[in-house]
Amino acid sequence: MKKYNINWCGDVMTKDKRKQKRKRRKKLRIGLVIIVMIYLSLRMLPTFCITNAATVVVEEGSIDVLERTKGIIFKNEVVYRATTNGKIIFNKNEGEKVGLGILIGQVIASDKNHKIAEELNAINKKIEELSNKIKTQEIFSNDIEKNKIFIDEKIDTLRKSILEGNFIKVNQVVKELKLDLDKRSDLFGKNSLIANDLDKLYEMRKNLQNRLKNAKENYYSKNCGLVSYTIDGLEEIYNLKGLSKFTPDKFRIIESNIHKINNELEVSSGEPIFKIIDNYKWYLVVKLGPNSGIDRLSEGKYVYIKFLEKNEKIKGKVYKVNKGSDGYIVIFEFDSYLYKFYNERYVDVEIIINTYSGLKVPKSSVVKRDGIDGVYIKDISGVVKFKPVRIIGQNDKYVIVDTGSKIKVGDRGKIKININGKDEKVYTISIFDEVFVNGKKVKEGQIID
Repeated sequence: MKKYNINWCGDVMTKDKRKQKRKRRKKLRIGLVIIVMIYLSLRMLPTFCITNAATVVVEEGSIDVLERTKGIIFKNEVVYRATTNGKIIFNKNEGEKVGLGILIGQVIASDKNHKIAEELNAINKKIEELSNKIKTQEIFSNDIEKNKIFIDEKIDTLRKSILEGNFIKVNQVVKELKLDLDKRSDLFGKNSLIANDLDKLYEMRKNLQNRLKNAKENYYSKNCGLVSYTIDGLEEIYNLKGLSKFTPDKFRIIESNIHKINNELEVSSGEPIFKIIDNYKWYLVVKLGPNSGIDRLSEGKYVYIKFLEKNEKIKGKVYKVNKGSDGYIVIFEFDSYLYKFYNERYVDVEIIINTYSGLKVPKSSVVKRDGIDGVYIKDISGVVKFKPVRIIGQNDKYVIVDTGSKIKVGDRGKIKININGKDEKVYTISIFDEVFVNGKKVKEGQIID
């Protein structure tokens, strides 16, 4: 006999039907499990992404708003040139500060020295020759002997004439004796011909020795400043004469021809040998485009300039702003630190136009939501939340946002923002908040593991 089962609703079910029903239920359960798994996967996906998103802690800080450009250094430079050929000898060190009338160097005229030395040697030989002749009485020896005899004879005649009372004869002999004595003095004595020649030679030798001693040109400082032995050939181009009228069309980088003058170098007449740079005032000229921060560089304003190669930040004054058809020339004036740049001409600089202070966050953190600037933070429960911010300054990496500290005491931590045309006070970020570095990768309401 065939068996029949009756289900709860009274249907008679065969064995095959029961098997089919169990299969359907199994498929239904598998389908439900798959749906749940898909749901959970989708639910966990944003959590997984946010878990790996980087955050930073909000801190107080400051940023500099910069304009990076190339500049030209203008200085008051006086170039000194050689007035003769010779070897240069320096008395001062490179970069040393000097006053007026200081001996900086000498050019030893070697060609003149050679000629003077030859003349001096010839005269010394002549002096030696004449001196030896006087000592040995080789000259005029016969004349001297004859003169001696004549003088002796005149003296004897003079005695006899005096004894005889022949005074006419006495007078005549005295005159003759005087002539003989004068001749003796000329031949051999202080005023002799040889002595006269020697006196002339001695005088000539003295003059030559003085000329030899002075056969060098001395170079004294005619202005105060720093001594430099580096000449770049641009001293006359980038001088202070037309600085205030310098315009953008004149701004160009001219190739320099740097000439280093070393001690004991042979130099030619007319060649530059050193320069003295006035260290009281010096200037930096830059060219900025019309879309730069030129509106914040008014004449008389003080700003900081960072010289990139030397990593030096120096305070300078905006001396002059000249407008041109393709931009602006800004001239900065400095009154110190030239000793670090006195041999520089072209420099890469950053002009620090403004410095902003407040809460500092990465620029990549800031997003716009409904037209409002803000950042996403991770609250204490791990939920991502959006907080509005008011940017007061930014550079290429960071933004500085308002702390809300200027709002009255009851609303501290709030900022004013425009929502639907109305100014409203809303809470902004505060110090120690965790801000997501990449604000575009997160959404409000996401949960963090």
